[in-house]
Amino acid sequence: MYRAIEVGPPLTNKKLSIIKDILREYRKTTKDIANYQWILFFKNGSFNRKANIKHVKSNISERYKHTIQYHVVVPMLDSFVSNLKNRFTEIVKSANLAEKSKKVLLYLNRNNEWLVKKSEKAIYVNNKTAEEYTITEEEGLLAEKIFKHMISKWQKPRFNKVYNIVC
Repeated sequence: MYRAIEVGPPLTNKKLSIIKDILREYRKTTKDIANYQWILFFKNGSFNRKANIKHVKSNISERYKHTIQYHVVVPMLDSFVSNLKNRFTEIVKSANLAEKSKKVLLYLNRNNEWLVKKSEKAIYVNNKTAEEYTITEEEGLLAEKIFKHMISKWQKPRFNKVYNIVC
């Protein structure tokens, strides 16, 4: 059995240097977009896949910058925050707090309200019964403090080894 395969010309040093330059620019742009997404997260409490990133200076086209943001940066940061949520739940459940405070903190964690408070009351549903608790300022500050402590202790994604996605 014979097969025909396409054999391209070998990579020259010039082509290799162009590829390395593009990859270096891609990774730099990825880090810049990630930094902007963190700013949005601390301001709004969530990441935004469709955020306007025209202000990010790069030699990469707007289409590729959007692809980086939509398919690389935001999913990776969402995954990181999801891991933080799981750890937050473990910390709250093992803490020596009143049951009401634990339920409120778990409510804030479930709704991603560590930094930006959107609710005034926490609703806790337990076996067909619903309990409503008022969220105090101390509980909101405690949630923010726990979350910021976890972010400072955990290593944020660095985006050093991101590969080029061409869509």
